[in-house]
Amino acid sequence: MRAIVVTNGNAPLSLPANFVKESDLIIAADGGLEIVEILGLDCDIAIGDFDSLKKVELLNNIKYQRYDKDKDFSDTELAIAYAKDQGCDEYILLGGGEGRMDHLLGIWGIFKNYEPPLCWLTRKDSLYLVKDKKEFKTSVGETVSVFNSIIGSKANVSTIGLKWELNEFIVTSNHFSLSNEANSGKLIVNCTLGSVFVSFLSPREE
Repeated sequence: MRAIVVTNGNAPLSLPANFVKESDLIIAADGGLEIVEILGLDCDIAIGDFDSLKKVELLNNIKYQRYDKDKDFSDTELAIAYAKDQGCDEYILLGGGEGRMDHLLGIWGIFKNYEPPLCWLTRKDSLYLVKDKKEFKTSVGETVSVFNSIIGSKANVSTIGLKWELNEFIVTSNHFSLSNEANSGKLIVNCTLGSVFVSFLSPREE
């Protein structure tokens, strides 16, 4: 099963065609419920303390779980944990790129406990998980970064289609490929150890 977790903070305001069709569960984390409304998604459940939800009336006609504001887990983590409890073995994360470093690191840190998302989309970035091999359509000069999907993890990466190719490049939290460039219409990323995010600065159709 696949879930879509929508959280607050610069989530995308539109999605690629057919993006939602393969998902079984749509979960809003707190203010992410307003993004769900903008995207026109059918929310299965909203989770959080709802301190950032301005349109509280959105809770009137949906299932929700309310938590105290004083809690040990972020609303995003509670939403991802719920997806796992419902049997979802993979998920997509929308939002979380609001510019606060503590929030960004907090979300990135969650992935060690719940596995990284298949993709993580914000209003400015598109991150895609690569565990073994994945092929992307690219345009010449497009900015591409490759970094580890879990804080503290290690990955071995090789690429075809970058200006500065990676050849069994060891990716860690302090050693990664930042602002590389695509040099053709296709990018192939092979990961023989661990997993990485391949990051683009624009929405994509993958």
